[in-house]
Order: sequence, then C-alpha cells, then structure tokens
Amino acid sequence: MSGSEWLEFQYRLITVLVFLSLFCNAVLILLIQLKSPKKLGPYKYLMNFISIFEVFYSIIDYLVIPVMHSHGPSFFIMTPLAHSIFNDSVALKMLAVWCGFFGSSMAIFGIHFIYRYLAVSGSEKISTFKGNKIIFWMLIPVIFGMIWGTVSFFCCGPKEVMTNFIRNNLMEDFNLSVDEVVYIGPYFYNEDGNFLLDIDVVVTLTLATAIMVFFSVYSTYQQLTFQDSSLMTIFYFGWKCYKSLAGVHAGGFSKQFRTLQHQFFIALVLQTVIPITLMHLPLLITYSGALLNISLGNFSNLTSITIALYPVIDPLPTIFIIKNYREGLKKFCLTPIKFFLKIKNKDLTKIGHADDASSTRTSKVPEDYNVSAWGHI
Repeated sequence: MSGSEWLEFQYRLITVLVFLSLFCNAVLILLIQLKSPKKLGPYKYLMNFISIFEVFYSIIDYLVIPVMHSHGPSFFIMTPLAHSIFNDSVALKMLAVWCGFFGSSMAIFGIHFIYRYLAVSGSEKISTFKGNKIIFWMLIPVIFGMIWGTVSFFCCGPKEVMTNFIRNNLMEDFNLSVDEVVYIGPYFYNEDGNFLLDIDVVVTLTLATAIMVFFSVYSTYQQLTFQDSSLMTIFYFGWKCYKSLAGVHAGGFSKQFRTLQHQFFIALVLQTVIPITLMHLPLLITYSGALLNISLGNFSNLTSITIALYPVIDPLPTIFIIKNYREGLKKFCLTPIKFFLKIKNKDLTKIGHADDASSTRTSKVPEDYNVSAWGHI
C-alpha cells in the first residue's frame, strides 16, 4: 500500500471508528445514568467523565486525522491539509489540542485508581471527591493536558531544520510536500549524526519528566495526587487498591458490596491496560526509535490506528464486566425482540380465536344425513 493510499485508508477507517466510539460511549453513559447501583456515589461522575472525555477525544481525532511517522532521528505527528477542514494555522493548533488530549488520558485513570483505593480502604480522604470538591479532581487532567498541548505547540512545532530533514521523506513515502501538511515532533540528531542539543526539545523532555516524577513522588507520599499521568502513580494505587480489596473480602462487608468493588476494580484495570497498550506503548516505541536514531518507517503509521481504536474499545470492559450494566444492556437489546414476539403472539391468538369461532359455526351444521339444504329427504 502506497503512502497516499494509506492516508486515504486511515481517513476512512478513523471516520468509522469515530462513529463506533460515539455509539459505545453513549451506551455506557446511558447505562451509568440509568443502571448504576444506588450507592455508587461520586464514582458515577468519574465514570461519566471518562466517557465524555473519550467522546471529545474521538471528535478531535476525526478533525485532526493525525498520522504518526518515524524517520531516522525524528518522529512527527502530521495532519495532511487535504483531509482537514481547517487552514494550516488552525490545523496546527488543533494538532496541539490533540497532543493535550493524549497527555490527559493517563491522568484520568490515575484519579480513578486513587478513588477506588480510598473507597475500598475506607479512608476519610474520600471526602475530597464529594460535592463540589470533585471538580478539582476533574480539573487535574484538564490542566495537565493544557500543559502538554502548550509545550507541544511551542517547543515541538515546525522548525526549519526539521522541515528540511523530512521534506524528501514526505514526498517519497506519502507523495506530499511539506507545504501540504502541518506537523509536531522532535528532532534529536543533526546531519552529521551528532546528538542535537535543541533547547526546545530539552525543555520538553525536562518539563515532562519533572512533572511526572514530582507529582508521582508527591502522590506516593501524601496518598493524593495533583497529576497522575505517570504509570508509577497508577501502579502504586492499583496495588494498594488490590491489597485493600483483600481486606474487604476478609471484613464484615456484604457480598453485594464486595462483588461490586471487585467488578469495578477489574473493569478499571482493563480500562487502563487498553490505553497503555494502544496509545502509550506504541508511542514509546516510536519515540525510542527516534532517540536511538532508528527509523521505523511505515511501521510507525500503525500507531495512528491503534490510538483511534482506544476510545472505541475502552468502554467495553465497564459495559460487560459490571453486572448492572451488562444486565441493563441485555434487557435493552431483548426488549425489541420481546415486543415483536408479543405482537406476533397476539396475531396468533387472534387467528386462533377466529379458527375457534369458525369451528363453532361449523359444529352447528346438522349431523343428520337425512337433512339437506333442501329439507328432509
């Protein structure tokens, strides 16, 4: 498949995935609103927050149509202007917004793990999720996404050295000139093969690392966090939540409570594994290839597809693992079938009554063979 054919294929596929994502997340939002356990508490709002986030993520993905590509000591995320409804200036800003959404994703799941741990451990700090206080938790991934988007736009936006470096590769692989795309991405080596000390790239790496390390250490110390994109935070609170669940099973909690907490924990683990597998791991491989001056070529293009798959697949664990939602979906799907069967049974009943009436009328015919329509013979 040529580069231009790949771009067209990706555009069509992402269009389909966007509609699937909107459908799956809309179903989950309805189930959360209508079928959630009465004592679910603030977690209901956090679950809605994930679904709404993924809806907007899908829409941004469709508007941006990001294409990941690795070439030597660089990798970049580009938007072909032919598939964009925006001009080059707005398209570049939208690409930065997409980067911000990407950076927010793991922060959201980190918050969920913290809540699950506080809920099952009976910590008093669960009160920080009640009332209007939950808004501050929801602002955390928004703020972090804004930081990532801003850094991506100003520090990893188009540069002359990067533009010149990818010019021929864009034409060879995608039959595109640099004027037909906007892109964001770092460039690690100069033409001589020496590591390029680009101050913007250094600022990007330093800021990202500092934020992740600082808030991970802080969250571990305080058992609260103000930014959870680091996997350290997720693993830490995931493990503590798992240990607390063992205490729940050993304690005097009801079977219904224990089962529900276990279901939500499993669903959350799977919901976290999905973006790690489909988003962060492929990007890490692409990033590492550029840092090691290893060109991954068209293989890196698959990352664009796996990222688009994330909001489609991510709602499914919650829908099918949580019994209330699974039964609610089953009932919803069976309702039209039951309605159709009910109508069909009514029709059959009417036909049966008609046959009975006809049989009754027939039974009134005299059985005396000496009687005919003409009278007695």
